[in-house]
Amino acid sequence: MCGFEALAEELEVEEAAVRVMLHALERAGALVRGEDFTLEAAVLLNRSPDEIAGRLDADDKTLFERLRDHLGLAQDQRVVYRALPFASLTDRHPFEVDSLLHRLGQSGELIFRGFQRGMTFAPGSRANAKAVIDAAAVSFVERFRQFSSRLEEMIRYAEMRADSGRCRAAFLVDHLAGEPGSPRCGVCDLCAPDHSVPWSAALLVDPEPLEIEPTMAILEAAPDHDGLYGIGTLKKILLGEAYGRRDGKSYALSAYARNSEHFGALRGTLSHERLQDHFDRLVAGGQLETIEKSRGDAGGVYRAIRLTDRGRDILAGAVPISGSEEPVTVNS
Repeated sequence: MCGFEALAEELEVEEAAVRVMLHALERAGALVRGEDFTLEAAVLLNRSPDEIAGRLDADDKTLFERLRDHLGLAQDQRVVYRALPFASLTDRHPFEVDSLLHRLGQSGELIFRGFQRGMTFAPGSRANAKAVIDAAAVSFVERFRQFSSRLEEMIRYAEMRADSGRCRAAFLVDHLAGEPGSPRCGVCDLCAPDHSVPWSAALLVDPEPLEIEPTMAILEAAPDHDGLYGIGTLKKILLGEAYGRRDGKSYALSAYARNSEHFGALRGTLSHERLQDHFDRLVAGGQLETIEKSRGDAGGVYRAIRLTDRGRDILAGAVPISGSEEPVTVNS
């Protein structure tokens, strides 16, 4: 188990070289890559550790209590989780920790935000064959040479100035075609520094309002919360509403929902009724489907939303959105 950055420091080589080297060993069959895991992350509890532990089964409770003791977990206090020291101390695979913390994050018990990924590797079937290792070394040298060459080309492109006598468009065409001699475009910032462009410094400082299609906002949010929330909660996430009412009582959305990257994506643009119409059309059109989910300790069931293959086709641009839809202006 390791991370690219730590492995590069240990070997005293560039991180990019480590990535290329591991890929070469994988291709040669000398290494087999296993599951990735969260190497480092921030954890913040929304409830007391005892309250969270009391809701877990025996195995999850044991793991959570080890985390609590190791990290000093407490409600509303941010701590940093580092996978390798914890794994060394407890002999628990980081993937187990990821699974537990992600589930607790989804249920709103805590916030779990990873900021560095780790990898697992095992010897491949050809790890002991010297010829295979030698071939991987040759492959590494060639692939790293290509990587370095491409990086140098990108730097050259970025650093070209008007007095270089070059053309940005011609540079790109030459690079893609693999041979020089492409004609100058006559309109790029190097060929014609005074050529008018459809933007200005004023627009960069005060850009035009962002427009978004509600259907696309829904389809983009659905896979990130696939089969977890019902339409009501997804509407609140998209409209940026942290609170709701159920059975005459006010309740707060879970911290996981409030911290969704889609929270407020349609804030101030649509009413609940109009947004409900978009959900209804997507369900009727087969782009979304509803599944029955249990409410757990609260009892009862609810209907959660899940993206279908038809919805994924629209997200991927393989098929257009059916009908015509006016984009809405999002308040900045």
